[in-house]
Amino acid sequence: MCLAASKHGWPYCRPVIVVDGSALKARFGGMLLAACGHDANGSIFPLAFGIVPSESNESWKWFFEKLRDSIGTRESLAIVADRHKGIEYAVNHVYPDAAFGICVQHLAANLKTRYKDFKGPLKTYFDGASRSYLLSEFHRHMESIRGLNPDMHRYLVEADPTKWSRAYFNGRRYAIMTTNIAESFNNVDRKARLMPVGFLVEWLRALLQRWFVERREEALKITSKLAPKAEKLIRTHFSVGLSVTFEYAVTSNDSQIWIVDMSERTCTCRRFQVDQIPCPHAMAVCNYRRIDPYNYCSNYYTKDYLYSCYADVVHPIGSAEGWDVSEEVSLQIVNPPTTKRGPGRPRVRRIPSQGEEHEPIRCGRCNSYGHNRQTCTNSVPLRKRPTTRTDT
Repeated sequence: MCLAASKHGWPYCRPVIVVDGSALKARFGGMLLAACGHDANGSIFPLAFGIVPSESNESWKWFFEKLRDSIGTRESLAIVADRHKGIEYAVNHVYPDAAFGICVQHLAANLKTRYKDFKGPLKTYFDGASRSYLLSEFHRHMESIRGLNPDMHRYLVEADPTKWSRAYFNGRRYAIMTTNIAESFNNVDRKARLMPVGFLVEWLRALLQRWFVERREEALKITSKLAPKAEKLIRTHFSVGLSVTFEYAVTSNDSQIWIVDMSERTCTCRRFQVDQIPCPHAMAVCNYRRIDPYNYCSNYYTKDYLYSCYADVVHPIGSAEGWDVSEEVSLQIVNPPTTKRGPGRPRVRRIPSQGEEHEPIRCGRCNSYGHNRQTCTNSVPLRKRPTTRTDT
């Protein structure tokens, strides 16, 4: 399912598609596959949905084929997902020209499960290696990992840094390093996944209808040139104190020199060309030359593009009695899939991923962790009743 409003708004989003799958909890089970994008304000922009029996190579390939038929492809397209082999298989067959990246949060979860010492310095070095813009910084963090845990260094090299490292990525991820946007959408439709397929599809359409109306109205209220989050980011870059020479060599507080080319929109720190928004060094040049920094921001961050994302209307669906259904569709007989219900009570909560952290249960009676009030057996001191004194 790809609504026309999503199709028409997709060209105004950054060319990055984030995909993920979530299990359906209704009688016939299955998986709900979702493809999302980022609007100018960094919010979820739903693109398409698909319902499949399971997350297999064939299911993901079918989903990406339908996705390409609906929204086509774009120049410098990047696709971010978890490490499921079926997704990479489908991307290589359907979007061979797209840059494929994996979620660094899922990779960190795998490292936490595989290596018990993945905390403290090791986690800091991994975060630095995955999010650094410069190759020199990437190699410095990787050498630190090699010194502490050579086996983890070997594992990360085999995981292919071109997929999880910002410095080696063969495209532009626009600072989108995780699949959190798709995970957030899965959290939104958590209760809807208990519904039958027909009600689930209508719930998704109604959700998009509400989002498009609310965000279109919010975009009309914006008074700045950029979306709020991009405006906040560029003002943060502007506040960094740097000195500029005539040749646009920017000197930082630690005496490091960065070369900025405003005509090519590049900086040796690589943030300018990767994120497509002026870095602190480019902002220093704009301040020195009295240049409008908004002219050097990608259109994907502007309020006009934010409004254009939600300009189309998601139309409501009336009563089925008024539908004009063709004879070809009405004569089709769709039988439910053959399923066998497993033993026990159906599971409602999803199974956590490997290494995923959850807040531990806390008892409301004794304030201890690991159990709740109903199963609490700890002794709790009695409250002293206030004594009242009467003068005689």
